[in-house]
Amino acid sequence: MNKLLLTICLLISTSTIASYPDGNFITKEVGELTILTNEKQDSGYLFVSIFGPFGSSILSEGCSGLCYFFSTKTHTPKIDGFDGILWTEEEAARGDGRWIESTGVVSIHTKDTPTFSIPGQPNKFIGIIQNTAGASGIGSYTLYLIDTVTGTVSRFRPTIPISTIKPP
Repeated sequence: MNKLLLTICLLISTSTIASYPDGNFITKEVGELTILTNEKQDSGYLFVSIFGPFGSSILSEGCSGLCYFFSTKTHTPKIDGFDGILWTEEEAARGDGRWIESTGVVSIHTKDTPTFSIPGQPNKFIGIIQNTAGASGIGSYTLYLIDTVTGTVSRFRPTIPISTIKPP
């Protein structure tokens, strides 16, 4: 019954779904949450929607153009990229005269969405990164940390370029 209610809620409340032409989605469950996203990250219009236990919308973000979504394996990922676009752990390479590697950043399409603990917090979390490239080659990103039990969302948007962010 919950899956039927969630499906109805998705079709009615998420305009993103109606605007996505081929309807190929990936649905994953993490704790009490359901994650819905595009099957292909290169489809032109990307989105990620996260729903709570009874279909309540917790997070719904979409973008088009040079924009991508990633998952994180930690609440403090090392963010790095080239030409304003993040690279995942799997895509570490030499570029721009330096080694590029984003430790803790993985594809949003991994089979199991990574969960992690945050010191001082009782529940597990998931991390979602929205990355947008800039015309100057300096991109931006927003990190969303979502509690897998309560559905509480914390949003972080650093104001410094990706290429200057270094681990603590």
